[in-house]
Amino acid sequence: ERTLSVHARIMDSIAHIETYLRQEFGRSDSNGAVTAEIVEGLLTKARNALEGAAAVVGDKKASEEAYRKLASISVDTQVFFDIFRILKSRNELRLEDIADLELKTEHPGSGEISDSDRARMIAIAEENYKSEPEGFRRMVVDGISKAFANAQSEFHVLRYKGSPVAFNRFDTLDTVGGDRKHLYFGSFNVDSNYGNGKMGEVMIEQTLLKKAQEAVIEADCTSHAPIAARYIETGFVGVSRAEVQGVHGLHIRLDSKENELYVAKKLSFEEFVARAKSGEDRDGVLYRTIDGISGFEPLSDGYVLTRYVQSERPGPFYAAFERHPQG
Repeated sequence: ERTLSVHARIMDSIAHIETYLRQEFGRSDSNGAVTAEIVEGLLTKARNALEGAAAVVGDKKASEEAYRKLASISVDTQVFFDIFRILKSRNELRLEDIADLELKTEHPGSGEISDSDRARMIAIAEENYKSEPEGFRRMVVDGISKAFANAQSEFHVLRYKGSPVAFNRFDTLDTVGGDRKHLYFGSFNVDSNYGNGKMGEVMIEQTLLKKAQEAVIEADCTSHAPIAARYIETGFVGVSRAEVQGVHGLHIRLDSKENELYVAKKLSFEEFVARAKSGEDRDGVLYRTIDGISGFEPLSDGYVLTRYVQSERPGPFYAAFERHPQG
């Protein structure tokens, strides 16, 4: 009965997709293509709900767990983010047209980030890093908490119906010389319950890439995590490796001016992967296939990591190492 209730709510939402699309996203679906894709996704969710319940009939504990997961589903939220994902994949998403979504720059010292917001953001990070070693997870969460106490930190918070669902922050690095501003990019999290890769892409496009037009960006990530490849392919280069609280860390830098000098960044995806698979050295570039944990020795010999792709998960990473322009 409980499962049928969730199934009914999903099915009911299908009848109102076009109205929802117009009211929440400010657009019509003249040829019905977006609506059809959304409906297909919702029908799959409804079918999975019934199949999941049927699979645990007679097992009280498993049935309660299955229903707990179903009950946590907000159909409106699922519809919202399905539309978000589809429009983004079609390059038809306009953030300013979306009624319940708002991206704002907020500073801890201004009172813009409330205590409940902070608790929510910490909870998102805790969930995202729950599988990491305890020391590393605590370091990440403590870093966010310390940033809340730093009036100079600049947070970018994406809110759905007023609640944070994604965020990142930028800190000014005072110790770096030169005539260009250097910023540290960190605390990038997307709510795993509501978010998806497309939401992460929007956050990168609307915050990180805009900041990179005026500054050099420094950051850290885990070398064997998919996000590391995402960062490198977005424009970062890997600079150095370090073991951090039991995790293989990779320090990265995004410098739009230097990127113009790197050969591998100009290659098509197909050409780059082909060279990495063959393990060739060409035009001063080392093309390699590595496991994401080892294989970074060139970073200790004046090279930087300029391309980094994992085409399948689990699977190897394809990498390109080039000499840093300054040696």
